[in-house]
Amino acid sequence: MADAGSGDGLSDSPTPSGEPQPKPETWTYIGWRTADRVTGELQMEWLDPDGQVRFFSSSRGIPHFTVGAKYEIPIIRRADGRLTAHLGRTRFIDREADDRTLGWQLEDRAAVALAARIRLAKKKADQDIEEALKTITALYHASRRWEERQAFLATVIEVITTGKSQHRKEVSR
Repeated sequence: MADAGSGDGLSDSPTPSGEPQPKPETWTYIGWRTADRVTGELQMEWLDPDGQVRFFSSSRGIPHFTVGAKYEIPIIRRADGRLTAHLGRTRFIDREADDRTLGWQLEDRAAVALAARIRLAKKKADQDIEEALKTITALYHASRRWEERQAFLATVIEVITTGKSQHRKEVSR
């Protein structure tokens, strides 16, 4: 372990705020995983020295990691079991491929592809909503009188909330 004088900022003594200092640990990067199948949010999955899988939410400014590679990461382990990984200060150690690496790589690519598909579907849905709102807005402004606009909005709200309109009558022949 490095001491405080080595220039890497790691030491045994707590910070002035009482926060423990990070200590370097060797972890294996497992890859991206889908954290939320609705939003497509990704999280990073790591294997710590004890073989426990750890998840960290994605964050901008974090370097790209190689699936299956080992990294030295400054870690703060607290007495209550929580930990903080300083992923922006990692150091590549080795790329030791084992039997699990190919599976991790496949899961990583699948998670990234799923997240992209979810984002694309959301973008398409947002575009569809924008088009519908343009049409509704045009119809609203086509009504000249306040009563017509009020009736139009009531109909739109009714259709949205119930799925059917009581104001539209079928014309039978």
